[in-house]
Amino acid sequence: MAALAATQDDNRYLLLRHAPSARRPLPADPRFEEMLIPAATDLWLECNLQPILEQWEADLYHTPLAPVPVVRSCPAVMTVHDIIPRVMPEVVDEQFRQYFDASIAAGLRRCDHLIAVSEHTARDVATFYGLSPSKISIVLQAAPPEHTGPVDSAAADFLLAEAGARRPYFLFVGALEPRKNVSRLLDAFAILCAESERHIQLVVVGAPRGKADELDRRLRAADREGNVIRLETATPEQLRAFYGSALAFVFPSVYEGFGLPVLEAMSHGVPVIVTRVSSLPELVSDGAGLLIDPYDSRELAEAMRRMLSDHKLRKSLGRSAKARAAEFSLQRMGERTVDAYRRGLTG
Repeated sequence: MAALAATQDDNRYLLLRHAPSARRPLPADPRFEEMLIPAATDLWLECNLQPILEQWEADLYHTPLAPVPVVRSCPAVMTVHDIIPRVMPEVVDEQFRQYFDASIAAGLRRCDHLIAVSEHTARDVATFYGLSPSKISIVLQAAPPEHTGPVDSAAADFLLAEAGARRPYFLFVGALEPRKNVSRLLDAFAILCAESERHIQLVVVGAPRGKADELDRRLRAADREGNVIRLETATPEQLRAFYGSALAFVFPSVYEGFGLPVLEAMSHGVPVIVTRVSSLPELVSDGAGLLIDPYDSRELAEAMRRMLSDHKLRKSLGRSAKARAAEFSLQRMGERTVDAYRRGLTG
């Protein structure tokens, strides 16, 4: 909604959601209205969406996550963030994989137009589902403002101390699931600590998801030793403090549809270390960070060592990261979304 609010179009928007959100209130803009609905399961949408579309005389329906209903009175646009259950079925549970194949994938084919959050995701969708690239618009995301604003230095110091973190530290933010490759990050960090005389910390922010029991045990053990700080959740203020004070952001994921935490870190002028696979090279271009092999712990450790020891490199990459992040604006995201709507309406 924030991205659409940043545009100058004269469209009217109706937001269907489960409950009012204090964290993400409706924009103070006469173009936007909301309707509170029960939990919007696929079945609920199939049975109840059509009367709502008719009541509001809707020209277009946009679903940012759920599959497109079969019964509807207008064209539909669907956002696809990734197709992980299709390209990496081993990292998701069987129930979700079956749901994805039966519902989400069917929705990809059924909608009138698709929004992909990266060029990589657009290529994957076209390749694995045989869809024409002309049916797909690429709308790059923008980092949420609540995660990217400045944080007072004294407040940041307090929030870091409260979490047990101290500079210098490397930062990871994201769900703790196999494709995020956090186990290899722990291996690389252990190599770095063994070879460095400096006291370094690794801050990991994220909750376990899926098949992450062994990783969760490793993190708990490392947390007890003191050089790995682990938080399952963080407030926007905490995240801003962690991003803004980090030596570098490390994200060794083996597959991303976009990689929003990387963009959030870059917006703070923090250099990043990411893998040279999936969508991540699209984000970290123009010298905004270091790219590594996701399966090589030694290469990752060496990249972290360079960040730790080379002040000039770190400053240069940080400046490039901030400049690159500025290209991903809410206004541009909103304008490209509206353009995708037009393409959905014209077929």
